Amino acid sequence: TLSLHDALPIFAILGSLTRSFHLPAQIQKEKNTAKRQQMMFDQQRLMKLLKSTEFLVLDEVHHAAAMTWKQVADRCPARWRLGLSGTLLDREDGKSPLVIACTGPVIHRVRVKKLINDGSIAAPKIVFVPIHKAVAGKTSKLYDDAISVSLDWHGVYQQGVVQNEYRNREAIRLAQKAKAPTLVLVKHVSHIKALREIAKEIGFKVSMIHGQLPDERQKRTLRRLKKE
Repeated sequence: TLSLHDALPIFAILGSLTRSFHLPAQIQKEKNTAKRQQMMFDQQRLMKLLKSTEFLVLDEVHHAAAMTWKQVADRCPARWRLGLSGTLLDREDGKSPLVIACTGPVIHRVRVKKLINDGSIAAPKIVFVPIHKAVAGKTSKLYDDAISVSLDWHGVYQQGVVQNEYRNREAIRLAQKAKAPTLVLVKHVSHIKALREIAKEIGFKVSMIHGQLPDERQKRTLRRLKKE
């Protein structure tokens, strides 16, 4: 968030802000007196920050449809709001209007073609690799047979992506086949570890970076990647 009141920007991670946000019912439900008092203090400090914010800037604003984001944005009376995102405002779940409700309509777009022509980003070469199988237990089955229809989206993602050994082995195989150092991006630390175990099994040297590692180790790994 950016406060013009004291002419100094205040940067905050949404996760940290939402952890300080507690509904009155949650506070009253807490039986531990010390913890309940801390929750009340955190809540008061958060509300004071939000009320003093005159210019609210939300980065990665396409996430603003999530309830955790809206709880913060809706309680900020800032008249001036700016949302930034590199993701198209075209959510498949139909919640794009919730994003607009947090910041207002789109006022400026930068086309990918322009960014490529300016040299700001590289021209991508996109290759889709079909994954027809998934691992159910220790057996590799056709994807539709292996994924349980009773799971929600997160469960399907875990079973069909994170824990899908067939898919993970394909990812490592493609990375090993590449002529240059390859960056593999995932959402969960458990997924990184699963990929690394497969790489170690076949003798393919990889490095992993995630937020649970010490900062210096992360920086050292990034420097090594740039040199390669």
